[in-house]
Amino acid sequence: MTDQITEIFTDELLRLDGLIGESAERFFDGLDRAEIIADLLTEDERIYIDSFEKLSCALAIYHISLAITATVRGAFGEALKHSLAATFQRGVYLERSESQKEVSEQATEAARSRNAENISIKNDALDYYVEHKTEFKSLADAARQIAGKIVIMKYRTVYDWIRDYEKSAPD
Repeated sequence: MTDQITEIFTDELLRLDGLIGESAERFFDGLDRAEIIADLLTEDERIYIDSFEKLSCALAIYHISLAITATVRGAFGEALKHSLAATFQRGVYLERSESQKEVSEQATEAARSRNAENISIKNDALDYYVEHKTEFKSLADAARQIAGKIVIMKYRTVYDWIRDYEKSAPD
C-alpha cells in the first residue's frame, strides 16, 4: 500500500476502534479490552457474556485488535479482513440494540394508548375534586361523592388518586 492509503486506513481503524471502545464501556463497565478478549477466547468466564450484544461487541473488540496488530506488521490484507469483521460485528450489536429500543418505544406507546381512557377519567375526577374541595369533609367523603357519580370508578381507586394528589400538591 502507498503511504497515503496506509495513513487513511490506519485513521479509519482508529476511528472504528474508538467507536467500538465506546460500546465496550457500556457493555463491559470499563473492563480492559485484553480481559474481554481473554474471556472470549477461554472458558475461564471471568467476564460474563450474557447477551448476544455483548458477544458481538466482544468479537468486534477482538477483530479490531487483530486489525490494528496486522496493520503494525504491514499485513494489510489481514488487517482489512479483521476490520471488516469488526465493522460487521459492530453493525450486529447496534442493529440489535436499535431494534430493542424500537420495540420498547412501541410497547410504551401501546401502554399509553391502552391507559388513555383511565388517565382521562382520573383527570376528570381530580379536576372535580379541586373545583369542589371545600365542599368535602374529608378525602374519604370526596372519594365517596366522586366514585360512581362523577366518574365510573370504584371508591378505593378514586380515594387513592385524591390521596396521591394531596401528597404531591404543594402546601
